[in-house]
Amino acid sequence: MADRRLPGLGDSWNWEPFWQFSKAQTDAEWGSGRSPIGIQEQLFGLTLDDSNVIATYITANNDPGHWRWAGFANQRIRTGLTVGGAVDTELNPSKQKTYLKRLSIIIFPKLSPEWALSLEFPRWLRSVTVIVFKYIGEDFDTIDVVGSQSPNEAINLDTRLELIELDLQRTLDGLDRIENQL
Repeated sequence: MADRRLPGLGDSWNWEPFWQFSKAQTDAEWGSGRSPIGIQEQLFGLTLDDSNVIATYITANNDPGHWRWAGFANQRIRTGLTVGGAVDTELNPSKQKTYLKRLSIIIFPKLSPEWALSLEFPRWLRSVTVIVFKYIGEDFDTIDVVGSQSPNEAINLDTRLELIELDLQRTLDGLDRIENQL
């Protein structure tokens, strides 16, 4: 498995909000005296141009203050197979917890040029407000991409080469300064 390098993860300029919504259950949906149904799963489609590194911020108006868990974020891809009427496949390893009143950073694998973000909520949350951010900073895979046909991998290779050139230039400049001092 390749190492991931996300050098700008801590820089707010490398994050962009791209999906925001509020969803609430009506009193009829919540039910009187019966078990709550829960807020329906929310899906948002993404493409290769969008980041596979996201952050969620979720609040709930009926949170008594000690609740922490806000549900799950999942990655869904199309396999081309239709079995039982379902065309999307949920990747179980990609199922990650999200939390209330806290940023949850989620890194999904790059498996398909198109995928969907699925958010599932616990049934006891009556309403949620969700902000999803995508990471737009540098993202490097440390695998050898020679001969790769993927545009993302080619861009990553070019960027990595530029950074290596910059490091070499800085080293040479430092050596020149040392040599001039001698």
